[in-house]
Amino acid sequence: MSILIKTVRISGFRGLENIEVELEQTTVLTGMNNTGKTSFLKALQIALGNRQFISQDDFFIKNNDCATNITIDVLIVPVDAKGKQEDRFSDDWEALLTTDRIRIDGTESFFPLRTHVTFDAIKNSYKVEQTILQVWPDFTDWLNAGKGNKTRFHFDELPFFLYGCATRYSGRH
Repeated sequence: MSILIKTVRISGFRGLENIEVELEQTTVLTGMNNTGKTSFLKALQIALGNRQFISQDDFFIKNNDCATNITIDVLIVPVDAKGKQEDRFSDDWEALLTTDRIRIDGTESFFPLRTHVTFDAIKNSYKVEQTILQVWPDFTDWLNAGKGNKTRFHFDELPFFLYGCATRYSGRH
């Protein structure tokens, strides 16, 4: 049994003011240049481990107003070999994620991770806090959902690979 990042929500990151993206076992991001594909992948990377390259440029700016925080929520679910969602995580995933962090909605298990980034002016650095949400809130009110329980779990413990390629369309046939 495997896991799937089913949903990613991002607020206040680069050009992404407030978005939700549903993912499949294989997801292809397409679009014109400067539409947020790389920003989406970097936000996912921050949520799942690599936090060393956060800078002031990563905070969303609109009308000369800069966001004061970045929120990235990731919903992880168990899936079978064909990518179909399962009711519960395998024993190996339960041992790694721990049962006190896994949530159950009816009969379906899920792992709702929130990554919150703020600037710490006293330390002149970026503070990254990860919590496990109590529920997976509706998108209309997701930012107002409680922060959840702090976790010492870091996805640095799991291998995370981004595969991608960029091509430019010249408009010629």
